[in-house]
Amino acid sequence: MNINEALQDRRTNRSTQQTEFSEFFAPERYLHTKDISKALEASSAAFRYHRHEIALAQFFLDDDFTLTFNGNRFRLTEKGFEDLCKIVKVPVNFAKIIPADLVVSIIERLKFLHQQTVVPISRDDVIVGIVDPMKWTHSRAKVRRPQYLPITAPQILHLIEKVCKDRDDPLSITIADSGLLIEVTDSSLLIEPKPGDVTQIGFAITASETGGPMPQARGYTLRLICSNGATVPEIFGLIRFNTDWRVNLNRRLEAFGAGLQTFALDIDCLRNVYMRITTEPVTDHLFYSLYRQARYIYRNTPHQEHLVDKALGVRQEQRQQLVSHVRRHQADLRSVSTAPIEPPQATNLLAWDIFNSITAMAREETYQRRVSLEDLASDVFRAYMPQNLN
Repeated sequence: MNINEALQDRRTNRSTQQTEFSEFFAPERYLHTKDISKALEASSAAFRYHRHEIALAQFFLDDDFTLTFNGNRFRLTEKGFEDLCKIVKVPVNFAKIIPADLVVSIIERLKFLHQQTVVPISRDDVIVGIVDPMKWTHSRAKVRRPQYLPITAPQILHLIEKVCKDRDDPLSITIADSGLLIEVTDSSLLIEPKPGDVTQIGFAITASETGGPMPQARGYTLRLICSNGATVPEIFGLIRFNTDWRVNLNRRLEAFGAGLQTFALDIDCLRNVYMRITTEPVTDHLFYSLYRQARYIYRNTPHQEHLVDKALGVRQEQRQQLVSHVRRHQADLRSVSTAPIEPPQATNLLAWDIFNSITAMAREETYQRRVSLEDLASDVFRAYMPQNLN
């Protein structure tokens, strides 16, 4: 299969309803591969981005939601549209429910009130993000720091190629307009929470050159029986890319690579946490916390509650009963100062089932929601860590 056959275009489907202009949004591009050479080829061609710094006032938003500047017309992805709304201070939810012609008029009016430059990030004729050039420029140094300059996907991939050249570690690489996700697992590091249900250990790298976060690597576990992955809490292992612009970029990349080569997790502690997850139920308070975070992940989507229930692996009636109970108790505490504080109550939901439901849902999602759901699974993990590590 060549790169063009492997590429996919995905609609992000964030809108709460089908607005009259949603059909104009360009889909986000997406590629999943286990071959680093194919990933490098795609990142240098199909995911090659251009950054322009331009005055916001020079943008012109057409009625069909194409953006014109420097004599060129670009389509917007939904993320690009959301970035534009945030820059001119228009609430995204509001912009998506009012008539399209009114959105255009508001943005055209407000752009003149924001005397600033912006960095549109384009792929071919598509704008995938719009960034404030002062992003990441906060510094105590007296010398003015360079403006927005992200680490590119090819730079990260070349680094991984170098780190893994003498190892047979399985790779899973996802490249999307939103960012890059690389999962590296070590075949020799295994835990078995349940007989026959083997989980590999490794790390996951996330990065973005279209307005997302700088590179970082976190501990990662991959359940082999169904390829469900989840990041683990930061305390088990986190490597951040050095953002000190005064240090040579190549030196910072080398330091990040050196950290990856020595990355290690406490296997015994991981094994103990996984054993607890497979045998203990979640409490009503933990479930409520997971529910609220899942609702945030699926904000601005149609059928939000249905997707949340699917992610948590519960029926609507179960979720309504548990959420109502916690909310009633919270209301009692707010209204009656002498109300007894009720300790968290065990539910009939196993933590293992919820953990696996969240990670299974993550495999079906676009880049941003996948990363968010795998982090949500990390919160289940954190709840069963030894108290001295929390």
